[in-house]
Amino acid sequence: MPYAYYMGVDIMALLESDAVMFLPGWEKSKGCMLEFQAAIIYGKEIMFSHEAKKSRYEVG
Repeated sequence: MPYAYYMGVDIMALLESDAVMFLPGWEKSKGCMLEFQAAIIYGKEIMFSHEAKKSRYEVG
């Protein structure tokens, strides 16, 4: 299938989500840039992995 088909599938999945998380380097991907703009247009919560709080679980 062509690239455009898979981007369409990605955008459809984005529309069904509550939030979108981007990983470091996302700005270098034309697909991620499109997803970022779609998330803005559709008012989705946008998160970046480097800003996510990390949890530590201790086994005791």
